[in-house]
Amino acid sequence: MKNFSAIEYVNFEKFKNIIRSVDVPAQRLGIFNVKINNRGKKYDFHCLKESITNNEDNFGFSLNHYGWEILPKQKYKKSKFHDEEDVCIDICKDEFIDAIVNHQNEILLKTKYFTALITIQKHKMKNLIGKKVKIISDNENYADFKNETLVITYASNSGKWYDSALYPEMLCDFEILGKPDKQFPFALYEYEFELLNTKQWKL
Repeated sequence: MKNFSAIEYVNFEKFKNIIRSVDVPAQRLGIFNVKINNRGKKYDFHCLKESITNNEDNFGFSLNHYGWEILPKQKYKKSKFHDEEDVCIDICKDEFIDAIVNHQNEILLKTKYFTALITIQKHKMKNLIGKKVKIISDNENYADFKNETLVITYASNSGKWYDSALYPEMLCDFEILGKPDKQFPFALYEYEFELLNTKQWKL
């Protein structure tokens, strides 16, 4: 497991207050990425929002089908956390064990039934120029390029052609690795590709 530095153990109320204190811009997608290990089954949900509830003993993250439909799908079509249209991760006070905050926009959450790594996306420009990627989108327009390795040549989360509903996702331009004479005619948002050769912590 990942070693957290400058860690702080928090209870249910403080965990809830940390999430609620995050300044989230008005947009279709949220800024919480949640990796879950539910008794060996693993899920990786992106761009979730805080769930709105009147019950102070319940908390969680969700995303309706307007956002969910444009994000990569899970290995499992349905689970206690999602179906084909929506994501809903419920965290109940009586199931909460503890949460560890490392002050690097990461929270390791432990409940009676699952563990989760919650990452809060930073609202700033990412340095993606020169990174190698593969397309993961199911968009048929990209079918001829699914097996190509692309290199990011430009990235921004603002500008005339940027969809502000997707902020803070970066919109990127590319060239095809090893094929300077072949043009890649599309700009892609981050949810449409995955970075290659990146180390990820596994639950």
